[in-house]
Amino acid sequence: MKWIKIEDEKPKPFIDILFSDGKYIYLGWPEIEIYNTDEILSFFYYDGRTPQWLSNITHWMHLPKLPEK
Repeated sequence: MKWIKIEDEKPKPFIDILFSDGKYIYLGWPEIEIYNTDEILSFFYYDGRTPQWLSNITHWMHLPKLPEK
């Protein structure tokens, strides 16, 4: 699996992915927010206590496939 730059390709909303701000790796999903006519891609993850939103994401990747038994 390879990291994909946000500038090169945006992930589809509402699918679980890994994403990074260059400092940490998160597991969550992107959501599209619409302000006036602008669409903004925000990333949501749950830190075990409260939902968190991030907007400074630089890279993302699909989750790996499960191992075969």
